[in-house]
This record gives sequence, structure tokens and C-alpha cells, in this order.
Amino acid sequence: MNASLIVSALIVIVHFLVVVIVLYGWFAVFWGRFLRFHRRDYYVYAFYVCALGQIVSELSIGSCILTDIERALRQSADPTVSYSTGFLQHYLPFLPTAFVNSLGICTLVALTIASVQVAVAMRSQRDIR
Repeated sequence: MNASLIVSALIVIVHFLVVVIVLYGWFAVFWGRFLRFHRRDYYVYAFYVCALGQIVSELSIGSCILTDIERALRQSADPTVSYSTGFLQHYLPFLPTAFVNSLGICTLVALTIASVQVAVAMRSQRDIR
């Protein structure tokens, strides 16, 4: 197997995990998942890292860095491959463009609400002690 194909596959897997973590975080905010935060809640830390990474990437380079890396690796392996859209539109082409374009602001809102919920959870834990 070609080394760039292996790296590309690893990038796809990491990218998929990041997308799942962020999407789950959007729903978790409305379920109150972050209100049950405790110090060993590794999902919350993963959500913060992935959501902040997405926001910083969008603000600094105007796109997702994982998509850019994946696109470059695919095109270096096979120059005829066209991957002009983002991750979700590439693998789920039926998603509306307006939805995909609103992902950054949705992530920012979910991150803000999650932070408030975590702060409330930490305060209530501190008040109990």
C-alpha cells in the first residue's frame, strides 16, 4: 500500500471522529449532558478541543485544516481526484449547503452553551462540598 494512502485513511478516520464529537456535542448541549460534568469526563475535554480546533481553523485559514490536508493527500496520490467540497458534503452530498455553511456558528453557540453548563456543574459541585 502507498504511504500517502495510509496517511490519507488515518486523516479520514481522525476527521470523522472530530465531526462525530462536535455533532454529538451540539445535541448534548440540549440534553443537558454538560450539566453532569465531572473532572474525569473526557468527552467534555474532547469536545472543547475539537470545537475550538474547528473554530480556530475556520477563523485562521478560512476552512477546516483536516479537509485541506485530506484534499492535498488525495490529490497527491491521484491528481484526477476531485474533492472540492468539505468533509460532510463529500461523504454526505445530500446535506444542504446552507446547513454546512452554518456549522461554524453552530459550533460556537454549542461551545458557549456547553461552557455555561460546565460552569454551573462545577459551581454546584463546589457548593455541595
